[in-house]
Amino acid sequence: MNPKNLITPGIIGLVLGVTLFWSNTVLSACSSTPMAQKDVVIIGERTVATALRLNILPAAWVGRKTLWEGAGAAKAGAQFLSCPNGFAGPKKTKVKKALEQYKGMPVLLSKAATTCLYKPEITPAVLEKQLNAWDITPVVIDFTKGIDQAVKTLGDYFNCQEKATAELAAYHKQMDRAQTLAAKVRPGIKVAVISGTFQAATGKSFLRLEAPGGYTDTYILKMLKARNLAHAVITPRDKISKGHLTIREIDKILAATPDVIVITGDSLAVQVAISRAVAKNPALSNTPALKNQAVFSLPFYSDADPLSYPQVLMEWVTALGGQA
Repeated sequence: MNPKNLITPGIIGLVLGVTLFWSNTVLSACSSTPMAQKDVVIIGERTVATALRLNILPAAWVGRKTLWEGAGAAKAGAQFLSCPNGFAGPKKTKVKKALEQYKGMPVLLSKAATTCLYKPEITPAVLEKQLNAWDITPVVIDFTKGIDQAVKTLGDYFNCQEKATAELAAYHKQMDRAQTLAAKVRPGIKVAVISGTFQAATGKSFLRLEAPGGYTDTYILKMLKARNLAHAVITPRDKISKGHLTIREIDKILAATPDVIVITGDSLAVQVAISRAVAKNPALSNTPALKNQAVFSLPFYSDADPLSYPQVLMEWVTALGGQA
């Protein structure tokens, strides 16, 4: 018998069709009420994301657009100036020149307890020092004292206190529910978190395995008492770039027997890789994640949009909670 014939319809359905899709939470949150564009520049994606949820759009912004799913909504209506790294480094001259067209507008600066895990040296203090060097004194939106104070500060600043109160009420209600359900997830589940990129022009796929100690460990797996399978795959010799290990083939990950495979980014790239790996080696179909149809497309969370955390956590809890 041809080994390829051993790939059952169930496996094909799993890797090509069984995916938990999710919508852009920022766009859905803002769809019912028109956006109000304000003459303000915002530095820091946390404040940009929170403002969007209050139906406020800045004139321009600086932030991490690759680590935040809602960046597309912000870029569509406000000028994107730079990421924080470019702002404080190679693009600062360009950013300074761009800011000149917004001269006189207030500048809001996010202050968070944790900096970007991939660029920890780019702190709010570094950004504020740069602004001060350009004779700009920003209004600081402080997230270090909790999300409630930051959201209320923005609600007061933009005179949308009722919207801020409603967003916080929804946040806490869903967070309470997510935390309650999180406690019911079986401890010790082995999770492989794989980011995929598919290039339609070439048909090529690129896969990256999220390394231990990254955003998913920090905000999701730790709370769910789950284990990052990358511990069993990544060696000291492997080169980690921006919290991920680039992988050429998925076989090694499947052989490490993950209980759950979580796909972030482009699902197709990962699904095709799984399908091809099983076609070459049908024994990999016994991998627990494949055998139990536990392959899910879930949102990546980097604390760029704090108000989205309960919803993201709920999706992860729903996926992992079904694993006995």
